[in-house]
Amino acid sequence: MLSVQEDGLLAPAAAQADTTLTVRVKPEIPAALMRGEEHVLRAVEVSGDPRFADAIHHLVRHLRWDFEADLARVFGDIAGYRMAEGLRAFAAWQRDAARRLADSAAAYATDEKGLLVRRQEHEGFAAGVAGLRDAVDRLEQRVRRLGPTT
Repeated sequence: MLSVQEDGLLAPAAAQADTTLTVRVKPEIPAALMRGEEHVLRAVEVSGDPRFADAIHHLVRHLRWDFEADLARVFGDIAGYRMAEGLRAFAAWQRDAARRLADSAAAYATDEKGLLVRRQEHEGFAAGVAGLRDAVDRLEQRVRRLGPTT
């Protein structure tokens, strides 16, 4: 448990402290982190003071950690800058690798195995089905106009 101090920093909470906000993270949070903010919000349960929860949510969305400054403080300006650049390059490489892997998996599933259909093919098929449905409706109306057959 953590408590927010007067200066805004976090500190361990006392065991008997009154809780004004409880945040529970569901087990699916790692997958939600990969899918985006909307999924992360569904993977977190918040109960307690709604104004405090809104303030924490605002901070989480808009506050960015300047890790380069912290690295520079510990290792020096040049080393901190180079470490930060290396971390940024590594993160960009990871994003690029994940995007390429997803593209390759999608191409394999559509082109090689035929498990998925491209959007244009699906839209063409849906338009064909709609046209066929309209043609059947017109045919039914013509048959009704002809009258009952005995």
